Amino acid sequence: RAAYDGPIVVTGQISKGSSGVWRSVPVDDPARFAAAVLREVLESRGIRVTGEVRSIADSVASPLAGRSVFAPAFDAAPPLRVLAVHQSPPMLEILKVVNRKSHNLYAEAVLRTVGRVAVGQGTVDGGARAVRHLLERETDLDSFALRMFDGSGLSVLNRVSPRTTIALLDYMAKSPMWEDFWATLPEAGATDGLRRMYRTAAEQNLRAKTGTIDRVSALSGYVRSANGERLAFSIMSNNVPSTWRAKRVEDAIGARRAAFTRPAAVAAMMSTMSPAIA
Repeated sequence: RAAYDGPIVVTGQISKGSSGVWRSVPVDDPARFAAAVLREVLESRGIRVTGEVRSIADSVASPLAGRSVFAPAFDAAPPLRVLAVHQSPPMLEILKVVNRKSHNLYAEAVLRTVGRVAVGQGTVDGGARAVRHLLERETDLDSFALRMFDGSGLSVLNRVSPRTTIALLDYMAKSPMWEDFWATLPEAGATDGLRRMYRTAAEQNLRAKTGTIDRVSALSGYVRSANGERLAFSIMSNNVPSTWRAKRVEDAIGARRAAFTRPAAVAAMMSTMSPAIA
């Protein structure tokens, strides 16, 4: 799938006796997907569902949002009756799942939520505009490399540079949201986090978000050096013959940075420049 909402093209060969090949693509419309699944479950239980499955991105167009009183006598549409209301966990808890488990559907919903809250548009475009606005306002970059076509990162059209990612990590390290953001990142060597870099200086030290798609591997986050200096890093590898081998290189870099020691005078100078970039 080249375009975010484009057709899915399958090519190649599967050997005889293969157990199958699995690939992931973004869900074009998470809300509609959820509604369609709910309908299928209801119908599988013998509950007849009439009408079509649809989603509404603009709250103004919703028959439910912003209405506390329903008056069927003055409305040509059929009366609505709320059967159930489900409140999601707080955004911070959802971000922990996104960053630690790489939950793609959650990531798609988060981007749309950001767009809805920040610019009043609960779409991929709205979320991307909000992210670009943050980078423009809160970082020192004159220009940044960022193209967002989904929230999960599965689109082949997405683009971002390590330099742009470092600028974001630098901002987060100095922002009031730092402690909460830090808590969402997987920890190296933790059974519920980044299950890598055991028995190295990075274990229970380095925290970073992974990124893996076909022939692409990435790792971006923070680590404390041997002399206590906090370092931000971003590793992105494209067209690798093996993502497994790429991750072994990432682990070696992470462990090396955790064991790194800078001369005291240089470290002091770097800390006055930025607490995150090195």
